[in-house]
Amino acid sequence: MRPCNSKNKSFYHYFVQELNEEDNTLGEKTFYYTTKEITDKYNISRQTIYRILKNSSTSIKFKHYIEKSFVHHSILEHI
Repeated sequence: MRPCNSKNKSFYHYFVQELNEEDNTLGEKTFYYTTKEITDKYNISRQTIYRILKNSSTSIKFKHYIEKSFVHHSILEHI
């Protein structure tokens, strides 16, 4: 099997922090390679993800924090 040398497979491109509504704090960061992984887990559309990334104060029902990142998978344990 060939090693994964692709830039897209070596780096996480997004992270999501879930909002704790009781005390209004953000939880741990969960990293994702693609928006497809986020849409599958949280059942939101890609358009909603891009709208949140473009304007974080967007008024929607999805109350988690999403940010675009560029984190190599090998340093994830050090974050």
